[in-house]
Amino acid sequence: LLLPSLQEYSGLAYLMFRGLLDHPERGQFAGEHGARWGSLFDRFLIASDQKIVDVTQEYDVHSSLQQKLSYVGFICPEKCDIEKVRVANSVGVNQKWVVCSGGGGYRAEEYLEYCTTIAEQFPLTRLDVVFGPLSRRSAGLPISGSGNLRVWGCRTDLAKMHAACDLVISSGGYNTIVEAISGGARLIVDPKQINGNDEQKNNALRWRRHYPLALSQSKNDLPMEIAQALNAEKRADPPGIDMNGVRNTRRLLLADLALPGDESEIVAGDKC
Repeated sequence: LLLPSLQEYSGLAYLMFRGLLDHPERGQFAGEHGARWGSLFDRFLIASDQKIVDVTQEYDVHSSLQQKLSYVGFICPEKCDIEKVRVANSVGVNQKWVVCSGGGGYRAEEYLEYCTTIAEQFPLTRLDVVFGPLSRRSAGLPISGSGNLRVWGCRTDLAKMHAACDLVISSGGYNTIVEAISGGARLIVDPKQINGNDEQKNNALRWRRHYPLALSQSKNDLPMEIAQALNAEKRADPPGIDMNGVRNTRRLLLADLALPGDESEIVAGDKC
C-alpha cells in the first residue's frame, strides 16, 4: 500500500529494521524484493547491535541494501528512577519483585493464567501479572490482588515496571527485553509464536550469550527458574551492548539533514 507513495516521494527515506525476522519472512531483503527496497530507501537502519545479530550473516541481503546498512543500537526507553517506580507500586524496600507480561498479550493468556497460580509459592515476593491490551481476556479482567499477587488487564507504565522489577517473565518480544535490560532486571523467556515464526526464540537465544536470560523449557519448570533468578545477589550487570538507538538515530538524521544539534544529545552514548 505504501509503494506508490514511496515511488513518488522525493525526500530522504529510511528503512528501519529490528534485526531479526520470523522464518517465513527471511527472504524479504533478497532478490528483486531487496533490490526494490534498495532503490526506494536512502538508509537501511538496524535497531540492534551487531554482537546480537549480524544481518548480512543471518540473511541474504541485496547488495543495494548492504551498502546502505547502518547499526544504530537498540531502541531503548529512557532510564527510569527505579526506586521511585518501586515505591509507586508499593513494593517493599528489600522485597523481590517479579513482573509477568505478554507485551501486547496476544497468545500469552494460558501462560499468564498459570503465573497467577504460583504466587503462593513465593510468599515474600511481589508478583504482578499483566495480561495486555491484545489479550482475549484483558477486556473483562478486573484489576485484582490479594496478598503478594496483583493482576492487571493493562498497565500504561509497563515499560517502567519491566525496568524496575527484579525479574521479568515474558514471551520475549523486542520491547520487553530491552525494557527489562534497561533497568537490570533478569529475564525468563517462554516464546509464544506459532506457524514457523521464531523471532522471539531467536531473540532470546542471542541475548542470553550476553545477559542473564533463561529460556524456559516448560511452565512446570517455572517455579524453579524463578527461584534461581531471585537468588541472585544483585541486579544484572550491563551487557556491553549498544542500547542508545534513539540517540544514535537522531545523530545520524541530523547529520544527513545538515542540521545543528546539541552534541551532548546526539553523540553515541555509553554502552548500557
